[in-house]
Amino acid sequence: MTNLPDENQNKTSSKIQKYWQHYEMNSKEIYELIDQRIYREHNLISNRMTWYVTSQSFLMAAFAVSGGQGNSVSRLFKLILPILGMLISLIILASIIAAWKAMQKLGNYRREILKADGYLQRIEPFKSRFMDGKYSWINYLGVSPPILMPLLFLIAWILILAAFLRSIL
Repeated sequence: MTNLPDENQNKTSSKIQKYWQHYEMNSKEIYELIDQRIYREHNLISNRMTWYVTSQSFLMAAFAVSGGQGNSVSRLFKLILPILGMLISLIILASIIAAWKAMQKLGNYRREILKADGYLQRIEPFKSRFMDGKYSWINYLGVSPPILMPLLFLIAWILILAAFLRSIL
């Protein structure tokens, strides 16, 4: 038989309660809302990365196709495409970092709820993963591809642009 939380065990910390004071929810409900927001941020990152990789593929293909001709239009493309690729890489990197920071803030709220709620603290996966920080390396490995990919494409575009500029000067 499971111990259900009594009314006192389900109180949240004053900081969290202040944030959620206009809603009549217990800590489990607040926890679920925060978890949904974190899930939403993960989905946004996934969508951004899909769009980003697709756009980079088109830019790289366009750059490769424009390589054969020596006319002024192909030279203009060889100048514009790397700059566009770099700008898109910087924009997507900023949006990924913003989403990651939002997830960290939500994670802090989640941790406060767990600290304040005696019932949720007794559930081992919550305690070890979100309170004790036992598996924080999982989060860092999970966010590394969306952060590293724009950096790698940015470096690739810089090298491509530098090689092109060297060839025309």
